[in-house]
Amino acid sequence: MTLAEKGEQARQESIELEQTQLQKVREAAKATSEREQKVLAKAQSNDWEAQQLEKARAQSDERLTRQQKYLQQAQDAAKQTRKIPKATTTAEPVLSE
Repeated sequence: MTLAEKGEQARQESIELEQTQLQKVREAAKATSEREQKVLAKAQSNDWEAQQLEKARAQSDERLTRQQKYLQQAQDAAKQTRKIPKATTTAEPVLSE
């Protein structure tokens, strides 16, 4: 093998190696992009979950506030003295004729 042939062979091997490395880089970039998309999708679903949890918490707090209000009203009503007017019926004898 002459020096020129060895040089040509080395150049071909270099080109093949470069192509192989470029392919690996493309595959790695694609895999990274796919992972990023999965992470973003998961983050968005977590945002939805967080919104739902916040909404549920707000509804629960509202319900508790309403219950406390009703309980306070009931306690206030129980504390009040009730003055029921006495019936002022005058029993007049019924005279039969």
